[in-house]
Amino acid sequence: MYQIKKLIQYLIQKKLLPYEKIIFKSELSIEELKEKLKNTIEKNKTFKLSFTSTKKKFEGRVEKNKFRLTRLHENRINGTFLKPEIKSEFVEKTTHREIHVTITSLEYVIALLGIWLIIPVPFLIISLIEPYDIETILMGITGIIAGPIGFYAFILAFFNIELDNSKKDFKDIFSATII
Repeated sequence: MYQIKKLIQYLIQKKLLPYEKIIFKSELSIEELKEKLKNTIEKNKTFKLSFTSTKKKFEGRVEKNKFRLTRLHENRINGTFLKPEIKSEFVEKTTHREIHVTITSLEYVIALLGIWLIIPVPFLIISLIEPYDIETILMGITGIIAGPIGFYAFILAFFNIELDNSKKDFKDIFSATII
């Protein structure tokens, strides 16, 4: 278990996993920050229609000085299972307030990504052992590796788009700057 945590920390440090920590600085009081945020949040629903439209930017909850959100899209269809999770807390400083935000992909997306990246290994080994011509081996290797790498690139691209949108939204909501 300890090795897995170290591996995940290493992958996060090298920016190979979709994960970002951001600190926003605002002059507003914590109560004002919470109120502004609550105006942009739709409460979590256990049952929701996929095609309903919303004007809210986030779905989640605010509790005490913390919040846990996911971004909403106008039509709720775009990447619903890939949307990043946003965890944060408000911190009172003497001259300003800080909002410590952590944005990461949901655990099942990271698990799916890990499985998808491991699947090609046995096929790669088999394609190298079996006596085929070099053309067949290269086609097999290309096909086996291209799928997972494409999926990984898609997840990272989607995460970075959502990250940029969330940064912009939080700057606007909190009248804040990134430290």
